[in-house]
Amino acid sequence: GVPDLLVSYLGVLTLLEVKRPLGAKGGMPERRDHEGGKGDLTAAQVKWWQRWKGKPAIVVRNENEALRAIGVGE
Repeated sequence: GVPDLLVSYLGVLTLLEVKRPLGAKGGMPERRDHEGGKGDLTAAQVKWWQRWKGKPAIVVRNENEALRAIGVGE
């Protein structure tokens, strides 16, 4: 359930959960609701995120979203 990437940039820790891109080439996210998840998060991810007390993890779907999430290019 731990996010895919734990990124430290300029002294700030950001947790990133990487999912497939949306759209024609990336398709639709796989829904996990029937497995106890929520949206495209697995049940283990939902449980982990609920217990995490730090800065919330951010879902990213491509490199540009990841860079924006950590504050690169702002």
